[in-house]
Amino acid sequence: MDRLDVLLYAHDGRGLGHVSRAAAIGLALRRLAPELKVCLVSGCRHTAELIGGGELDWLKLPAYRTEVIDGTARGVTGSSGYSDSQLGQLRGEQLAFFVGQLHPRVVLVDHSPQGKHRELLPALAVSSEQGGTHWLLGVRGVVGEVKQLTEALARDTFARYYQGLLWYGDEKVMGAEPRVVLERSFGTVAQPCGYVSRLRELRYLPNGPLSEDTRSGGTVSIPWLGEHTLFMLEQCAQALERLGGKRGRVSFFLGEPPPDSLHRRLTTMAGVTVEPFSARYADSLPRSSWALVFGGYNSVIDVLAADVAAVVIVRDMRDGEQRAHLDALRAYRTTHLITVPEATADAHRLYQALAQVSRLDPAAAPPLALDGAQNSARAILSHFKAATTSHGSR
Repeated sequence: MDRLDVLLYAHDGRGLGHVSRAAAIGLALRRLAPELKVCLVSGCRHTAELIGGGELDWLKLPAYRTEVIDGTARGVTGSSGYSDSQLGQLRGEQLAFFVGQLHPRVVLVDHSPQGKHRELLPALAVSSEQGGTHWLLGVRGVVGEVKQLTEALARDTFARYYQGLLWYGDEKVMGAEPRVVLERSFGTVAQPCGYVSRLRELRYLPNGPLSEDTRSGGTVSIPWLGEHTLFMLEQCAQALERLGGKRGRVSFFLGEPPPDSLHRRLTTMAGVTVEPFSARYADSLPRSSWALVFGGYNSVIDVLAADVAAVVIVRDMRDGEQRAHLDALRAYRTTHLITVPEATADAHRLYQALAQVSRLDPAAAPPLALDGAQNSARAILSHFKAATTSHGSR
């Protein structure tokens, strides 16, 4: 059997950032080098919706689940009924099997060299025995206090098995410090790729989303429920009622179903729809004049790629990544992102923020480096050529 050319791995847990980046890079690879065999592996149940109409195959692992208490995330029993630690073991065995069977020439891992729960260690050992695979690590623009990236195991695993480091950030926004910190931690040069935007990559597809000259209404994206999310949604409903006709039509995309009472309240408002997260989100956002999203990498880059002014709900997470990233973005793009802490997002504050963003013109904001998917794909292709040259065509 011919070897797999590129394997992309993204762990899952709360949001969609990790798998969204992997999907975007996979789509870019399929566009730039359609002759290559490319496969994405993740436990995220929304992977198919993120890929949309793109020609990118993927393998589904049993999903992790995470809950947040006092700003600290912890793993809980997954939807398959296995505990967090059992899921790590199961996924480790599956990933080792995939790598052993497919013998990929290049593997790109998002975020953590050993995996969320060390599930990549068995696959790395199998790959080392086989030889001929280049392992690459891709890391978001601002890391935050993430132990899977700062602990000694991460540094040792990278030094032993990995051949490259990609950085998904923009130095115009955040300066060089985040990249330099990564380089010091892993003892190698990080290749700056820019922000990885799935929406930007979807526009290359024949039926991909396009920005509209005339926009109206808003898009609300809530990929997962945290400690204060239901309170925020109740307050959001009050704010939208107060806005009345000024809000236009509003589309809610929810990763988890809301309580029946909240669902009824939202859907009885004129022009408001509530639906599960789907590929339709990528069509709705570029047609909106405003958005309300959470402050994760994926959601923020979506609104920036779509040139939509947004209210950004900031979760109070201990790792500090969202706050640091948003502070840098707001300093660069001034008022086009209005941040509101989730725990204090009352109806009055949300009304004021939504009224403000509905009047902004995001097209006047300075540009961002949003070609990270394409640049990362080209970096992968460079490693693919090196691996092919070193170990033959089969």
